[in-house]
Amino acid sequence: MVAKEWAEVRRAGALAPVVMSFAGHLLAVYGMSWVFEAGVGVSLGFNVVFYSGFVGFMGVMTYSFLTNLEHNEYLNVQPVSVDMVVKAKLVLYFLLTAGVSVAYVVSIGVLKGQLSMVPLGLLLAGATSAYVAGVTCYLTGLWTNTMFFDARVIIRFCAYVVPPMVVAEIAALMLPVRPWLATPVIVALSALLLLASMPLLRRTERKWAGVPFSFVNAGG
Repeated sequence: MVAKEWAEVRRAGALAPVVMSFAGHLLAVYGMSWVFEAGVGVSLGFNVVFYSGFVGFMGVMTYSFLTNLEHNEYLNVQPVSVDMVVKAKLVLYFLLTAGVSVAYVVSIGVLKGQLSMVPLGLLLAGATSAYVAGVTCYLTGLWTNTMFFDARVIIRFCAYVVPPMVVAEIAALMLPVRPWLATPVIVALSALLLLASMPLLRRTERKWAGVPFSFVNAGG
């Protein structure tokens, strides 16, 4: 199934757009703060761990891109199920974004002279990527673009994602002044997010196992 999804990405000529959409949004986050600091001359105090916290959130758009490449209704007559395709897209998502995530965190660490923070940044980036991807798959399956127009879905998504993101970013900003407090908070939060992603992925499999490859038939 992963090979089939890879073939679809290559056939659609979407490999570069998928990767660049992820990298581009991450670079935009860093670029906006850099322009502000360079133009106004005021340091915002954003460190490499702060930027790492955005990696998982930006991945939502990349997963959405992967689910929007093709119509899946024809798979109703194939010996596959929605949960199998969701898992395949999720594996492909991680394969396409893992290298970009690592390069992004390491590059910012080099640019800002904060290489000592890179391991913590990579931990947070990996944890948020796994958690946000798990939440997205669980709530939207193969219809991410469509289901995010449902207020109930987007509210649940925000309830899952926003609180840990806020804690992570506040802790990241505290690192320079209170590392003895911020570092354990970020490590503990990352561990909790990784642990939370496991049951989410299991629930995703159960939720979408019996659903047909039609958004209308799936009842929205």
